Amino acid sequence: MLEKRASFVYRQMSADHNRPAPVKPQPRPVLHRVEPRPYVRMRRAQRLVELVAEREVEREAGR
Repeated sequence: MLEKRASFVYRQMSADHNRPAPVKPQPRPVLHRVEPRPYVRMRRAQRLVELVAEREVEREAGR
């Protein structure tokens, strides 16, 4: 059983001898970073405005 498997593997190897070497996968180039869609930017800006307003209120309350 073992000898048979070994010969099979050997046959596989000898059949492989004419195949080209495997190509190393190249790292994919990073495409230019896409700007987030406008509404995402708007939402971020809105959140920032809200945060600043909250801080302002807290500071007023702290006085």
